[in-house]
Amino acid sequence: AFICLCTAVLPMSVSAEENEATGKVYYVSSSEGDDSNDGLSQKTPFQTLARVSELELTAGDQLLFKCDDIWYGTVTLELSKGTKDNPILISSYGKGERPSLRYYTGHVTEACAENVMVLWNCNGVEINNLDVGWSNAGIRMEYNTVGNKYVRIENCHFHDIYGTTQKTNLAALSFSSAIYTRMTEEINASDFEKDGYPLTDFYINRCTSYDGGA
Repeated sequence: AFICLCTAVLPMSVSAEENEATGKVYYVSSSEGDDSNDGLSQKTPFQTLARVSELELTAGDQLLFKCDDIWYGTVTLELSKGTKDNPILISSYGKGERPSLRYYTGHVTEACAENVMVLWNCNGVEINNLDVGWSNAGIRMEYNTVGNKYVRIENCHFHDIYGTTQKTNLAALSFSSAIYTRMTEEINASDFEKDGYPLTDFYINRCTSYDGGA
């Protein structure tokens, strides 16, 4: 008798420094950066999330935050131009603790509506090795298009995420969550039958959450 054991193996995360970049590599450091830099080397990193939000990332581009650094605020990106074979990567560089992205400095207001990462139309995107917290939501993925494929979030830690859990009957606030996806009113059920779902091929692997609100 023969026994066949079939297993599905998820690929392990590989640090950006071990990957051969197929696009531009942008570096960001709150401690060593300057927004007047070009951001294209570890010696000339950007500094703020506001500057990062101005980037137009495309397939193969990498956005790398420096380990041990901390940022406060929201980064907003449109990420529709990646592919599964040549994804947009958001990760870290250097040695030390994961880069920490936060909205608040430590005290979260009673009704918190702010997000750390607002990512539009993620398509062919990988996010790994980040620390995300002190906000209403960690990674908020918004979709106003259908047919997007492949998002992988790995080895991230989410913490101190609050929102509607701190005050009742606030319908205007989105649920406090480490990661959530939302469709805008531009997408309706008939679009699914015609063009497919907003996102397929979505993975969350080896992530942790502590005090993650809802």
